[in-house]
Amino acid sequence: MTTLPRHQICPYCSQPIEGKPEAEHVFPRSWYPDSTTTTQRLVAPSCSKCNRAFGKIEERLLRHWGLSVSNTDVGSRGIPDRVLRSLDPTKGKTTKDALMRAKTRRSVKARVRFFAPEAVGAFPGLQASDLKRGAGPSGLWVRGAPGLTIDSKDVETFTTKLVRGLYYIGSQGTPLPASVKIKTFVPGEASWPSLQRMITDNRMVTHGIPPGFLYWVGFAEGNLLLSFWIISIWGRILLGASTDTDG
Repeated sequence: MTTLPRHQICPYCSQPIEGKPEAEHVFPRSWYPDSTTTTQRLVAPSCSKCNRAFGKIEERLLRHWGLSVSNTDVGSRGIPDRVLRSLDPTKGKTTKDALMRAKTRRSVKARVRFFAPEAVGAFPGLQASDLKRGAGPSGLWVRGAPGLTIDSKDVETFTTKLVRGLYYIGSQGTPLPASVKIKTFVPGEASWPSLQRMITDNRMVTHGIPPGFLYWVGFAEGNLLLSFWIISIWGRILLGASTDTDG
């Protein structure tokens, strides 16, 4: 069990934590692949408001991203099965839980659209091995992979949360100041080789909880508030961010 101090500033919203801090899993607890069930989790203190807000975003993203990765790869083992179970009414612990699962399942199925691999808005690297035909976002049928539209704000908020949480842990309990601006981006697949070269050329150390979560961070010399982040989720989803003190 992780023990957190009672009085401190929330590293996410920079507001004083009232009462006992909540344990916020920087990489969501339900996102860990089956191959790392006994691995130490990365946890930061959080106010209840931030913890609840992140939980809702991570639940949505897991349903979107979790169905697009392999169920057998070591980095994502068991993730798709976990998402499908969460949408299975027969797995509900109570009648209310079963009804909620059924409602969510219907909502997810109604929002599935087919995206061609080269389509604008297709998430980098998330391509089905066998393409089928189905209704695309415009309503016309296309040859592509089934998918769900992701709210870009969810991705931005989630990436920002990762940076603040990982900075807090890496600095051994010092939050990233609220004045620091975080700019997020999703690297296109074509840029992955250049990012890999940058990691190698700058001898950036690999951090994280392998095999599911890895990240690399580079800091400006003499200024830890200027940084560049690359974060890999399950070996399939790449997120990027930079921090700066300028508006």
